[in-house]
Amino acid sequence: MRSSRRSRRSAFENLEARRLFAAHIVGSTVSYSTIQAAVNAASAGATINVDAGTYNETVTINKSLTLRGAEAGVDARNSRGSETIVYATKTVIDIQTNDVTIDGFTIEGNDSDIGAQLGAGVLMEPSIHGTHVLNNIIQNNVTGIYLSNNSNTDMCVIQHNIIQDNFEANNYWTKTPGENGSREIYTDGTVSGDYLTNVLIDSNIISNKNNYNGGDEDEGLIALQALGANKQFNIAITNNTMSYGSKALLATNVTNLVFMGNTITNFNDGSSGPVRFEGNDNVVDIQYNTIDNNAGPGIAADSSGVAGDSSGFVVNNNNIYSNDGIGVLTIASVYNGPLIAVGDWWGSASGPSGDGPGTGQAVWANGNSGHGVHPTGAAGGTVTFSPWATALINIASIPVAATPSNLAASATSTSQIQLSWTAPMSTAVDQLIQRSTDGVNFTTIATVPALLTSYSDTNLSGGTKYYYRIIASNFTGNSAPSGVASATTGGSVGGGSVALSSLNWSSATTGYGSVQKNQSVAGNTLTLNGVGYATGIGTHAASTIVYNLAGQYTNFASDAGIDSEEDGRGTGEVDFKVIGDGKTLFDSGVLTNDQVAHINVSVAGVQTLQLVATNGISNNIDYDHADWAGATLSSSATSVPSAPTGVAAAALSASSIKISWAATSGAASYSLDRSTDGASFTTVATGITATSYTDGSLGSNTTYYYRIRAVNSAGSSGNSSVVN
Repeated sequence: MRSSRRSRRSAFENLEARRLFAAHIVGSTVSYSTIQAAVNAASAGATINVDAGTYNETVTINKSLTLRGAEAGVDARNSRGSETIVYATKTVIDIQTNDVTIDGFTIEGNDSDIGAQLGAGVLMEPSIHGTHVLNNIIQNNVTGIYLSNNSNTDMCVIQHNIIQDNFEANNYWTKTPGENGSREIYTDGTVSGDYLTNVLIDSNIISNKNNYNGGDEDEGLIALQALGANKQFNIAITNNTMSYGSKALLATNVTNLVFMGNTITNFNDGSSGPVRFEGNDNVVDIQYNTIDNNAGPGIAADSSGVAGDSSGFVVNNNNIYSNDGIGVLTIASVYNGPLIAVGDWWGSASGPSGDGPGTGQAVWANGNSGHGVHPTGAAGGTVTFSPWATALINIASIPVAATPSNLAASATSTSQIQLSWTAPMSTAVDQLIQRSTDGVNFTTIATVPALLTSYSDTNLSGGTKYYYRIIASNFTGNSAPSGVASATTGGSVGGGSVALSSLNWSSATTGYGSVQKNQSVAGNTLTLNGVGYATGIGTHAASTIVYNLAGQYTNFASDAGIDSEEDGRGTGEVDFKVIGDGKTLFDSGVLTNDQVAHINVSVAGVQTLQLVATNGISNNIDYDHADWAGATLSSSATSVPSAPTGVAAAALSASSIKISWAATSGAASYSLDRSTDGASFTTVATGITATSYTDGSLGSNTTYYYRIRAVNSAGSSGNSSVVN
């Protein structure tokens, strides 16, 4: 029985006395009396086990780590044993870097009137990715989780948690987007770093009885509240039990949302309803949910939060009944296209009322709603609701997803192939991208969001034909594979040159958002003064992007300027500089929206190339969307090197392995891949110029597999043989 663990902590309760509690880095015999001390001592990639007990500290994590509490691996929704409790009066766990896992803790803090930007149980700092929050109880903070993830291939996962009663106890928050008290999971443009994508929120209990009992002032338990367009993409909210509060979900400016398998009950905002979309929400897949016993419409979409019409809602195979009169409500003037609501149980075998012919919950495609407005329906919208279910649907029996279609592949450089396809509005949670070199034996190379429709496969061998297929996946199983598409990487791009976007930078900073390959910082086609570019780099001043050229290239060429997406919005001012080994090779001076610089400079012998975009007006970043459009590097290399030979691996200690190989003719550097199963590999080092590498901070008693690739300016070799 866990009632004592779930109960609200008294403001006057004394913390448990600390006795012999410790944190341990796996592979080390040293014990640390605080979690932070273990974090500080650990190397990136390490695992830290933390004993049961109460730790009164804020934990700041600035390297990729796995933190495991006493209940790691144990679903928080089930009965558990002694807990590792982390308690702080403001933020409890502050995650500042990529690929951090928090597993098996109780995370709680002081929820009394300390301000909207403080008091998160788990804070994911802006513009990071790959955070996993698993098997935790997160309670009694101002906000449960601040959400951030900026990678389409490195998913943020929030799974098997209890997230409850995170509430600003002594303050009143209005419904203005961006104020974040009393949310269980919250994000906006500031919290996410202006770009959120590839998030899975699955199989959690999420509730806020404090909010429910206090009235309907506060916003959604899950609040996706970016104020600007093109900020939030590819979010899956699946299999959660959500109850008590103002709303279960509040969304603005979201594209590609999967909302599936959730149970939504006992929400009290009669003017909004429990599943609420408030402007510019597009491609929304709502299937196999139960939404019942709530004030307001079960699902409602208007533009009362932000300007912008919504479109592309599919509301199929749900149980929507016993809500306050209305099951689904949209407003025709701010919803484009038809509303699809087929196969739903409306509480009556006769089907929905409203636009429908039956006596069940009403469906209206031309209703009226808004803040403080009692929702009403009106005829005139376009909705498809037939056939409907004639009995309650078992939402646990979700069918396998439909198969992706229209797959196409095209080579964009010597080492990159671009894929595009159609992702059906089905029951997928994610998609598997599979690759082959013979068209028969396929290996999964990436798992991407359910509604994503493009992918760039990089670090490929030049002059090689690759085959691809896509599979839609959910918790029931996998779809049949799509049709196969293929493309052959070339030996060069335009006379001995490579697209800059086909290479990986060694570091990159941006004044806003995140640096993008082959698209602007806002995710659009790179465009300068009305001219579009297929390749290049999109960033936002002030920005510095660093490449390790290792003396391989002879020339750098690019157009540079402010992306045309800012035209009509405001005037930007950016100065573009090309710096080689600390020497300025080109300086554009300050450019405004309609000005384009044409760059063509020698980089012969340059080891380190810096592309710098500075704000033309000091400390003013407004509208400074900076493009390095059509950027290329030229080289005298004409062919990719052969795969390395003579590869060997030897353990140096319980936590390090040395990998060595024979020098490869024509190679400028080497890339190293690692695996724990011999099948699924991850690149762990690039730009290696020696013929050996020591891989440290490894887990003890674990078998690791390695392979090497040789790289030069013409591309990458195939993989070496695998050693372990």
